[in-house]
Amino acid sequence: MTDEILNIRVLGEISEQLGHDTTQMLLTRYEDEANALMTLLNSQQGKDALVEDLIKDIHKTAGSSAQLGLSAMRHKLNMIEVKVNQQGVGVLWAEIDNLNTLWIDSKDAIRNEGFLGGSKRHV
Repeated sequence: MTDEILNIRVLGEISEQLGHDTTQMLLTRYEDEANALMTLLNSQQGKDALVEDLIKDIHKTAGSSAQLGLSAMRHKLNMIEVKVNQQGVGVLWAEIDNLNTLWIDSKDAIRNEGFLGGSKRHV
């Protein structure tokens, strides 16, 4: 399941080119960005926000997800962005539980690769 959530090849290339410490820094920034988005989406402030502002934040995190190899997060956020633009913000609220679960699974996958305080698992 990790391969679906995290493109290990992309993450490996980033780590090889930039080094483990720089990759760790980028993933920590991403974690902060995604945590902020998830906190907003799960709050009353998020429910009261303008849909355009939510879409802007979703789009930004989707782009960061793509750059770092978090394929499932990128796909889910892009799908939500498109469907909200087509069908309205109700789509976002219908997907929030799935998105919350995916974010937890994504953090676990990153940790399993030895980042964000995790240790690389050996298979």
